[in-house]
Amino acid sequence: SISVWKELDMTKTVAIRPDGKITFPLVGDVQAAGRTARQLSEDLTRLLGRYIKEPVVTVVVEEINNFKVFVLGEVATQGVLILRRRTRLLEAVALAGGLSKFADKSDVVLMRFEGGKETRTRIDYRKVVSGERPELNVYLKPGDTVIVN
Repeated sequence: SISVWKELDMTKTVAIRPDGKITFPLVGDVQAAGRTARQLSEDLTRLLGRYIKEPVVTVVVEEINNFKVFVLGEVATQGVLILRRRTRLLEAVALAGGLSKFADKSDVVLMRFEGGKETRTRIDYRKVVSGERPELNVYLKPGDTVIVN
């Protein structure tokens, strides 16, 4: 949501388009993806300054919809999880309804695409749950795929 102090017509909730931009009155399209709320506020303040004397712009992130991970294989419900906060591997498995009775608890794979390369990390689910290897209960990143064999 974006608001400009003392400018009631300049209070809007906008969505970031697939091209990474938003459209805002008077200034048109503005790059938003990859910018912090503060950076976007500074950009809008500068751009609106051409039309409004000393604008005070506030930008608040209301919702994050791009944090998707995928859970496949021997879980109750396969598919996309849209996460609203940082989430660990065990939480994602729980959100997918837990392991099926056919799951190989010693063979869970975390696929991650970083730096132009795909990595696959094998995780022994039993050791994470027992506390023997808690460091394997990693935080997931957008685009991660968890495969339960």
